[in-house]
Amino acid sequence: MARLILVHGGVHGSWCWDKVLEPLRALGHDVETVDLPGRDAATDALASVTLEDWVACLSAQIDSGPTPVTLVAHSMGGITSSIVADRRPDDVARVVYVAAVVPRDGESALPELQKAAEDSLLFAFGAMNFNEDQTAVWFGAEHVGPIFYNTTAPEDVAWATERVGADAVVPMATPVSLGAGFARVPKTYLATLQDRAVPIALQRGMAADAGAEVIEFDTDHSPFVSATDEFVRVLDGVVSES
Repeated sequence: MARLILVHGGVHGSWCWDKVLEPLRALGHDVETVDLPGRDAATDALASVTLEDWVACLSAQIDSGPTPVTLVAHSMGGITSSIVADRRPDDVARVVYVAAVVPRDGESALPELQKAAEDSLLFAFGAMNFNEDQTAVWFGAEHVGPIFYNTTAPEDVAWATERVGADAVVPMATPVSLGAGFARVPKTYLATLQDRAVPIALQRGMAADAGAEVIEFDTDHSPFVSATDEFVRVLDGVVSES
């Protein structure tokens, strides 16, 4: 069985994986989560959080146990996981992207998302809030469900809305460097057809550019919450074949 490290996306934390932890462990997998720097921080403290901070945090989690590991990266977690895979290809057996942002070499996450602004509710008027110096971002409670959980049960939408917080902008706006190491690591992309955050056309394009196998879910941006059983079944199949 596999050692899995689940990497959350923007404005989320390790809590977002709660529904899949026990089912995956019951299948024999060693499952871990990580909270990237900036979780629960005050907005004025987020200015000092860098992409290298996120990378160092995930790298330290890898070093806390045996390798190789499988990284399961949701949304903005795709940035950090891609960099770590590039730098440590021998320690990463596979990256499984979940509706994730996978920037090309030399690009950053935010411009990738802005390419699909017309099809994404992320950029709808009033959805994103920024502090005065544009170093922290958060979403109003009324936007969390429609953007991230539009096929999720109401009680789970309420649960997630209570937990979503602010996040650092600097890591999302920092260009990444991806090279030969990244190309070596096998990749699977779990794409979400009803996604209102990262539109499916953008997901398919990023997956193709990264050389990832694609498996599609007819769900919102968060299939580990909205389609937990299917998500666990598919992820187990992917990592069991690695």
